[in-house]
Amino acid sequence: MCGFAGIAWKRDFEPTESKRIVERMTHTIRHRGPDSDGRIETSFARVGFRRLSIIDLVTGDQPASNETGSIKVFLNGEIYNFRQLKQNLERKGHRFKGRSDTEVLPHLYEEYGEDFVHHLNGMFTICLCDINKELLYLYRDRTGIKPMYYACVPGAVVFGSEIKALLASGLIRRELDVASILPLIDLFYCPGPDSLIKDIKKLLPGQVLTVGPRCEPRVRQYYEMLVPEESEASPPDLSAIEDLLCDSVRLQMLADVPVGVSLSGGIDSSIVSMYAAKTAGSDVTVFTVKFEDTNPEELNCAAAVAGRLGLKHVVLSPSLGDFMSDLARMVWYCDEPVADPASYSAMKVAEAASSIVKVLLSGTGGDELFGGYYHYWLNWKRRLWIGLPRGLTSSQAAHLLCSLFGRGSIWSDLETFRDSRFLWHCKAMSNLGPAERQLLQNHIPTSRDPFAKMRACFEKTSRCDIVNRQLFTDFSTYLPDQLLTMLDRTTMSASIEGRVPFLDHRLSETMFRVRGNFKLGNGSEYKALLKTLGRDVLPREVIHRQKMGFPCGALDWLGKDLLPLLEKLLLAKDTFAIEYLPAQWLREMCQSPESIRKNERTLYTILVIQIWYELFIKRDLCEPPEMSVLEMFGMKPL
Repeated sequence: MCGFAGIAWKRDFEPTESKRIVERMTHTIRHRGPDSDGRIETSFARVGFRRLSIIDLVTGDQPASNETGSIKVFLNGEIYNFRQLKQNLERKGHRFKGRSDTEVLPHLYEEYGEDFVHHLNGMFTICLCDINKELLYLYRDRTGIKPMYYACVPGAVVFGSEIKALLASGLIRRELDVASILPLIDLFYCPGPDSLIKDIKKLLPGQVLTVGPRCEPRVRQYYEMLVPEESEASPPDLSAIEDLLCDSVRLQMLADVPVGVSLSGGIDSSIVSMYAAKTAGSDVTVFTVKFEDTNPEELNCAAAVAGRLGLKHVVLSPSLGDFMSDLARMVWYCDEPVADPASYSAMKVAEAASSIVKVLLSGTGGDELFGGYYHYWLNWKRRLWIGLPRGLTSSQAAHLLCSLFGRGSIWSDLETFRDSRFLWHCKAMSNLGPAERQLLQNHIPTSRDPFAKMRACFEKTSRCDIVNRQLFTDFSTYLPDQLLTMLDRTTMSASIEGRVPFLDHRLSETMFRVRGNFKLGNGSEYKALLKTLGRDVLPREVIHRQKMGFPCGALDWLGKDLLPLLEKLLLAKDTFAIEYLPAQWLREMCQSPESIRKNERTLYTILVIQIWYELFIKRDLCEPPEMSVLEMFGMKPL
């Protein structure tokens, strides 16, 4: 796991002081790789690198090169099938100096050209320089597990593993992308390829960016997840799914440093722990987090799994410290505004785990492949609507029932979303109601449609079964733009590597060939296939427990600790909220403890953006801030 940042320029157009610029860019992401650094310096590009040593601790420093040094490569991430690839390349006459996964990449490129990436099983962003052809390639993995940002400036392309590295170049305007404000507040993330910085774009999952001598960047989709129009009608082959899951966990446990599993006690992480135990026996350590508000059932289920599998079980009880003191630092490490309140807990867990392991396996991705969210079950309301007498399904009747039973009732849902599964899905994934969304749209007329990317996913899969359409939509939007972003930043903030066995592309492709109703047990059980796989091994209470979110007290702290100052924070002069959002709307949300509780997710999101705006737009911070949020805005402690 690593990070890199650099500049590629038009022939004979090297930016002034490019070496100093790249050093400054790389310095901002040193938390991603505290073990060593590296440089690529060519006539057309300069790239800096920070390494977190996971495989080949002695001879694995980067860049990796071919025999002649004409091809140089940086890798952020891991190539899990590198040993097999290395054997194949050696049979073709290629020679290697060390035993790292990165070293296979320049040789693969020599053998297969720019499509070498199709041979990889892993999570990665790759920077490859072909010195003879004066070409630079930037690849992002198929699912978007690892991040990559870029920006076009006059005569050059600036790129890096985090936004803060690009801003540190001094070549990017620190200008807010106003059109992204509404999507961020509504969805809690910025849908790619846009970011909250106007000139900075995300490379999307499965894309490669090529920069040539004339510095005309070309983005190409080298991989695209295809959902079959007609998924298999017969029940899936569970033994094949199990083999893939087991092999994925086996490959992702490969490391020359301690590896553990993040075990919440839910079905996803329990399944990962089960196959980890099958691979490595009792040598596996599993980690569970305990906060003051952690549900006892969470701890009991995790302990039961560890006991049943014979695994060493470590319960982490990180001190949350002063939330107000940590909040600005968390936002800086998150890089993009991560509005999931669980990000603070996840960061503290990573800090605690980093003293024991350098790699943590996670259950992220299980929900999007196996049907783990309740909004995939919205079809029961749809079936209810279809089954009603025709007189009750008219718009007038639905409106009357809604007025009788009140907004927020099932009749309100049916009245508004009775005609479209797409709208049902959008409602489940969004934070704002129609009136608030329209208010912000009127206030920021240039706003992008928050649901444009979801709509494109639904249209692309228009002939697929409806559950897989929803799964594919979340797999392509919420997963890379929110969940994987949070996983990457929180683990990297503590210089440890998070791995995701569910997102092996072989397993993903297999699961999208399975009809959606099998994943939901014909509508009666979420993640039915995973539960079947674990039923004979895992404790019964784990198989039948209800889904729980990651434990986090951020919203409680928002109501208790910030209540006296929340309105002052959000309406302070020269801040994001007062400059870009309707002031009366903000005041109404902050006017009482009840209104704050009702709007806590929206207020938390705005507070995170407010802090991010101060750090990334108004200030030039290459170091994590030491100040509290109150100090940042010139306020006295409570």
